[in-house]
Amino acid sequence: RTLILDNNDFTGTLSPQFKNINNLRTISLANNKLWGTIPPDFFPGSIASLNLEGNKLSGSIPSTVFDLEELSDVNFGSNRLTGTIATEWGN
Repeated sequence: RTLILDNNDFTGTLSPQFKNINNLRTISLANNKLWGTIPPDFFPGSIASLNLEGNKLSGSIPSTVFDLEELSDVNFGSNRLTGTIATEWGN
């Protein structure tokens, strides 16, 4: 399953309800006006591709992203994220 909602004017924060969508493999919410932090429980366990580029997300990348075994493609570019990238990212 794929959810692509790029290049809209969506505003607001990311909902942890995305994790409840069964078999969701791709989430792309690029180039919107989403803001706030990325909730640690945002990620569906089946996610393989995540694109949150070009929003106004802030804070750090939740450590829970490193537990996602299927995740192979990630783009957090052009946001306001801070902190360091954990060493687990390369594993």
